[in-house]
Amino acid sequence: MVNPFTGRKGISEVFYKEIVDYTKLDYNEVKPFNVKNETSKSRQIKRALVPTAISFAPTTVSAGTGTTIVISIAGGATGNFGETRGKVSFRNADSGGEDNGFPDYIDALDTQVTNWTSTSIMVQVPYKAGTGNIRVTDASQNVVDSSVDLIVTHAELNVNATFPIGNETKTYAYPTRLVNNDGSGGYVWQMESSFDAEEQHVGSKADYIAALDTWRCETGLNFTIGPVTSIDEAALDGVNVIRFDNGSELGDGVLGQTSYYFNGCGSSPENYEVFADEMDMVFDDGESWHFGSGLPGFEIDFQSVALHELGHAHQLGHGIEENNDVMHFSIGLAEQIRVLSADNKQGGSNVQIRNESDTPSCFSGKSAMETYDCNLSVTDQELENAISIYPNPATDIINFESE
Repeated sequence: MVNPFTGRKGISEVFYKEIVDYTKLDYNEVKPFNVKNETSKSRQIKRALVPTAISFAPTTVSAGTGTTIVISIAGGATGNFGETRGKVSFRNADSGGEDNGFPDYIDALDTQVTNWTSTSIMVQVPYKAGTGNIRVTDASQNVVDSSVDLIVTHAELNVNATFPIGNETKTYAYPTRLVNNDGSGGYVWQMESSFDAEEQHVGSKADYIAALDTWRCETGLNFTIGPVTSIDEAALDGVNVIRFDNGSELGDGVLGQTSYYFNGCGSSPENYEVFADEMDMVFDDGESWHFGSGLPGFEIDFQSVALHELGHAHQLGHGIEENNDVMHFSIGLAEQIRVLSADNKQGGSNVQIRNESDTPSCFSGKSAMETYDCNLSVTDQELENAISIYPNPATDIINFESE
């Protein structure tokens, strides 16, 4: 038996008549239906839902900070956004805003679109947003792009967390922070033994320390260097390790990578805070690196990359700014960026204010980060780590022991 699935043209003129012929019964018309009229209405609605041009304010923002922009229908434009919520997209800073020559966007979370009407949209700028145009997609999948670029000065890292709310789930973005993680005032980093001895690359340790000093002397970031470690992997193991990778551990074109392990707590999704519990940093062992003074020529400048990765550890995200911005998503041969821009400093200082604020009670055992004393040299730190004083407290005799 064959029962082919075929189409019918003309519902009211043909199909209804066939039903009557088959059933020998007349039909009751509940509501008049005309395909041509309904299709025309649908097309008219679809055309009406998308503005022909949009504008927004402010035009210069930071990302991941809760900064809100208002998107409106541009003067003289026709159409509207519709009453049903769509989505707002920004250029993806992690890719430089392009993927194989095509625009690359990231969407704001539904919880970041705080208001949507037919004439106006309010949206918080997500932390992965970079400089570039804004895209609005309405509920009917119609798209309109801004003709003006949004300028993103810097980005601060966020963690997205999803919670059950009633019969649905909602995802929220939370700015991250650093703390006095282990009683040292901040975070103690440990160089893997071969990195510390510069077995792979002579000059890497000195350039890393120089990059570290740049951040902590500009923003007060409390990162110190502790004892050497034998740990040679990125893992949640209680050690913030600095090392070169093993084999092809990092993907093609990846010069460095900072890993984070976060903890968070709060009484409600709207009252939630997140801090970095541990971090690890790895660099590409197989790269042709430039170390020390002078220009890199046809090599990659290691100190610039270390400065970039330390910016991530400082809880800053990528930017799209090729002109002397260390947090730009990429760096090329012969480029050297060893000085922080005003935007880098501002972003780091903003995060540091959060780092040094009181911690919530649910941050068990953690206190606010202390400002780093930039006058304390790495040699002073190493000496402090190498000397043990006991007993402590003492009554009349103190013993000093060095490693």
